[in-house]
Amino acid sequence: MEARILKLPLRSHRNIVRRSPNRTGGLDVAVDFGENHAMNESIEHWYSGDLDERISALFGNDPFTAVAELTIAAQREVELESQLTEVLQASLDNPIDASLGTAAATLILGEIASHEAIGPLIAALASDDEMVVLAATRALRRIGEPALEPLLDMLDSPDLDEDVAQSVTESLEGVAMHDLPELRGQIESRLMRELLEPGVRPRRREAAALALARLGVERARAAIDPLLETEFRSGNTYLQEALEILDEHPEGLPCPANIAWHEDLRWADGSVLPGGELEDPDDEESDGNLSRGAGRN
Repeated sequence: MEARILKLPLRSHRNIVRRSPNRTGGLDVAVDFGENHAMNESIEHWYSGDLDERISALFGNDPFTAVAELTIAAQREVELESQLTEVLQASLDNPIDASLGTAAATLILGEIASHEAIGPLIAALASDDEMVVLAATRALRRIGEPALEPLLDMLDSPDLDEDVAQSVTESLEGVAMHDLPELRGQIESRLMRELLEPGVRPRRREAAALALARLGVERARAAIDPLLETEFRSGNTYLQEALEILDEHPEGLPCPANIAWHEDLRWADGSVLPGGELEDPDDEESDGNLSRGAGRN
């Protein structure tokens, strides 16, 4: 099935079929144009509790317009934080198509740095919906130490899915936003193990290399160079990019979760799909290729 990235209204959301890390800490994403997602399923069909109407609005046709107002309200009203957490967990537990509202609720929980929601936010990293994963990654980065410590432990699980491991690694980059020198040292050491230990899957090595480069960990270079000479003798875009970041930004890159959510997750304003801003397929200058990094096997 052909996959391309196309600028479309977010309400026309399609399945996202490939993801790959880019140098800013975000993701390049390819979109499957095979089948449309349905619009957000009515929340009453899968959440039985009494729900604040402001949260219900997240599962309407324009969920992200209410994010700013609800973020302010949730900082003042504890019950809103609890309901948002319950809604996130319920949406993860049920086979529904409520991805836009779920992503909006996830985003709000990160903006208020909800400790109550850490468990569901970590679970959201395993979601099949890329928008939910991206919002959860931002949220966990913003929460800091209470979220990052359990994420670090997850990398030791031998059964951890490769996609989830990539999301966990990207979330750990949030340590750059917080004054946590001891935890930062632990994270850097654990990511170095992802580069040095034998038998680590390629995508985990790539995610670790990029994370270390964006954190400005110069010693990662000594592990990346041998990998390019042994495991990746034909070259590897992501390891090469990590070296370029270390060359160009030896102090590291700012964590994108530290900027406004609508600038970090640019698709969340309802104008483009994740990874969008590319040419229309009918444009004669468009060659139909995936964006750099989105065509991984």
